[in-house]
Amino acid sequence: MVYLKTKVMDLVRRLGTDDAPTKRGCFTAGVCPVESGPHAARMTAELAILAARQTSARILMIETNPVHRISDSVFHLGPNAPGLAEMLAPPPHNRFDTIHPTQIPNLFVMPAGHLRRPPTEEQMRWVHSVLSTHFQGMVIELPPMGELRAREFCSRIPNAVVLVSHAGASTWAVKRAVRRLHAADLPIAATTLVGP
Repeated sequence: MVYLKTKVMDLVRRLGTDDAPTKRGCFTAGVCPVESGPHAARMTAELAILAARQTSARILMIETNPVHRISDSVFHLGPNAPGLAEMLAPPPHNRFDTIHPTQIPNLFVMPAGHLRRPPTEEQMRWVHSVLSTHFQGMVIELPPMGELRAREFCSRIPNAVVLVSHAGASTWAVKRAVRRLHAADLPIAATTLVGP
């Protein structure tokens, strides 16, 4: 079960508008887990689905975790669907066959593809810059806040973050995640608690 603050509906509305800051292209929500696990992948999909259903905007969900492939179970793309890994394959290409329409109108998914390790912040900035002119909103799965590289992701790519925790997460880990997001000067649009 997922519990959301009411601010999530404001975030959904912002995903559906095209007047987002031009500095970061289309409005981009990052879904950031406090600790590693499948929770962020699931919340990324749920937020993207909600945004597509509540607005008429073109929404793109980007899956970045090579382990928790929510695109297989939720969107039934299959493990061989080209995605982020194929777009980043050297030399990087503007491969639009890596973007897949879903059964939900205006919702598109870029699965992880054959990604062997999470992308770097520089790689994700490039992907975001290429795709941001084609969508009004993006929902991107971010690295866990326990990892130092998450700070760079959060400060450079999303306009706002949904912080995902689970019932077993320590209070210290949650406080550290919030502190790091504030240090990156990034608004926490919503917090979620994922339980059994």
